[in-house]
This record gives sequence, C-alpha cells and structure tokens, in this order.
Amino acid sequence: MKRILWVLICCVLGASSASGWVLLTDTINPEAAQAQLFPKLLSGKPLRICIDILESKQKNKSTGYMEDVHYQGDKRFQYYSDIKDIIEGTFDEWFDTTAKMIYDQKRQKEFSDILGILSYGSNLLFINQYKFRPCDTYAMEDIDIKVRATLYPVRDHAVSTSARSTIAMHFQPDHIKGGGVSQGRPLPSYYATLHEMGHVLGLGDQYAGRSGAEHNSTTYTLSKFIPLPKIESVMGNTYENPFLTCDDVDGLINDIDVQLANQLANSPHRTQGWLSFCSTRKVGYAYGIPFAVTNEEISAEKEFLSHKKSKGDSPLASKAKQAALQDQEVRAQAAHILTAEEKNRRAQADSIAISEAVNRSSAQDEEYRQHVAAVAAEEATHLCAVCGKIVKDSEGKKFRGKISNRFVYVHNDCRDDFPGMSKVNPKYIHTDK
Repeated sequence: MKRILWVLICCVLGASSASGWVLLTDTINPEAAQAQLFPKLLSGKPLRICIDILESKQKNKSTGYMEDVHYQGDKRFQYYSDIKDIIEGTFDEWFDTTAKMIYDQKRQKEFSDILGILSYGSNLLFINQYKFRPCDTYAMEDIDIKVRATLYPVRDHAVSTSARSTIAMHFQPDHIKGGGVSQGRPLPSYYATLHEMGHVLGLGDQYAGRSGAEHNSTTYTLSKFIPLPKIESVMGNTYENPFLTCDDVDGLINDIDVQLANQLANSPHRTQGWLSFCSTRKVGYAYGIPFAVTNEEISAEKEFLSHKKSKGDSPLASKAKQAALQDQEVRAQAAHILTAEEKNRRAQADSIAISEAVNRSSAQDEEYRQHVAAVAAEEATHLCAVCGKIVKDSEGKKFRGKISNRFVYVHNDCRDDFPGMSKVNPKYIHTDK
C-alpha cells in the first residue's frame, strides 16, 4: 500500500487574514508526488490526469462498504469537458499569473529561468477523456493527478501519495465560475480547485486554524514575519479572495526554487537573493527562505538590477548565504529522516512478502492435503487429465477419443493444454460401463 505523505482539507468557513505563503514539507521529499511535478514538466513529458465523475455512493451488500457510483448520464461528455477546462484553467492560471506579474514589474531579466520553466505549464494529458474508464482501474504510477469530481456535496481537498496527487472537488455544473459567492452556497468549482491546485504544486494552507498545518514547512515559509500587512492569498481564505495575488507569486517562485534545487543550482536570483513581488513587504528570498531587508537594501538591490550588465554580488548576497546554510541543514535532516523511513519501509515490505509467501505455501499444502483425502475416500473419480485435480460438474466436461467408449475429464480452464487421448496418462482414462 502506498504511504500517504500529506493530506490537506480546504474548506474555509470563517474570516481570517493570510499569514504569508508556506510550502509543504514534502516539497523536498523526492518520494512525494508534488516534488516530482516540476522535474517531469521540464523533461517534456505530459502530466497524466484521470477524471472520475461520481454521482453518489452506495453500500456494497456483500462487503458492507460504501462504494462510488460513476455518473452514466447523457451529460458525461459535457461534464468531463467542463471539469477538464477547470483543471487546465487553474493550472495555467498559476503559471500565467506569475509570468504576467514578472513582466508587469519588468523583472523578466531577473527571472528569465523561471519564465522558461513556466512555459511548460500546459502540457497535460487527460487519459480517460473518451473511454470514461474509472481511475482505479489504472496502475497507480500511470496517473500523476487524479480528479474525483462529485455531483454531490463534498469538502474540496487535495491528497498526495508517493505516486500521485488527488483533487476532490464538488463539481457544480451551474456554478463553475463567477464573481462573488452567495451566502450559504459552496465556493464555485473553479475557485475551489484553484486553491487545491496550489497544494498539488506544493503550497500549504495559510488560514488560521488550518487543517493539515502539521504538513507545512517551518523553514520555507513567510509565517516567521508575522504580523504582516494584510495581503490576501488564494491559499488563505478563498471565500474572501478567490484570486491569485503577489503573495501567491512569491510562494510559487520559492516553491520552484526549492523543488528544482539541482536545475537552478547556479540561478542568480536563487543564490544572490531577490525582493518580494508585494511592494509593501520588506522581505527578500534566497533558496526558498525569506529574510528581512531594510529600505536601504531594497533601494540598493533595485539600483543593482537596473544596470543592464550587473556585475559582482547582489546587495542581498550576504543574507542569501545565510539562507543557503539553512537550506543545506534542512535538506540534510530530511535526507537522514528519509533514509531511516526507507529502511523501515523496506523492512516492512520484506516482512509482508515473506508472510504472503508462507500463506500461499500453506494454502497450496492444504489444497493438496484435501485432494489426497478426497482421492482416498473415492470422492475424486473425476480427475482432470491435464492438471490432475478434481473436476466438478460446473468446472469441466468429458473428452472422448477415437474409441467412443473411452473418455477423460478436463477443466474448462485446461482445455487449451489438453494433449490428446494418445498422450494422456492412462490413469485418467475412463471406460463406459
């Protein structure tokens, strides 16, 4: 069974201001699905997305468990198309909004590498678009993002395992997008999914009393700078602000810097430091880690970047070096923990494999013992001429050779391997009385 690495449930009911962006701890865990997303995009491979449209749940009479009921109505194609548009739209909005803010603030030279990464954003492959094949019938590793779109109310949330991410959304065909949220009515499907897509990318919840806060990083976060000026974020209270802001842009760029540490090892903005896209914040970043800056440092950094051919170290470089040490320390600790967890996981897997092998062996021994006992009791006169086991009336039939009064019994599943009467062991041949 795949180990669940993080679970986030996002359904904000109360009003609260955002505390600044935060990354999920698993963004530096190579086993986590969200840590594999950006490297896969850069490889040129599409992200494989599977969508289930579910209309209800019903109890399985034999198992007693509640099971999903897949929607089979005549609007399947329309619903799938609408949900596909939501996934594509929210995914692209994260990338496009970030790119637009870079251009609007005329910082494209500073973030040329980030703009290159963002250009890979729309490479999505919807693998069951025309077949409507249930996602659970695919191998876990064949899906990067699974979407559970329910036509009945659920709490929108995102879950990630070591193989893939899952988005659960309450799909409301008549309430996909639009301005404002009527009192007592769920958040429109598009904006709820925009928040959940942030989790898939690696960003954590920001609102007060958040569920799943234990999965948020205490290093790659702006929360240490509380109190901040009130700047809304889609990762905060989505009811109050369902749109991406400068805080979300700060978070996504730091997210990319952390996840693509090897690919961006020599990136100037990552190693020399950069200023927040939120103009009211006296904050700089390097290696995904924030640090406080003074008005003088902000002015000096802007002057440094204004030169067409900036040479030497950035005015933020000394603080960036301190951030680099913090980043190295966190990664070293994570690697140590991961190594211990991997050893434990492998030990458990070996134990399970041995147990299963013993159980299979015991089952085979018991099956053979029952067979021998049945033969001894003359209960097994009908033995398969291919496998030698008992043939019940419902499992096989007689086969006759050229001599019409001679026949053998053969399982239905063994018919293709029947060698013919001339090659059958005589002990399996019967004669009509």
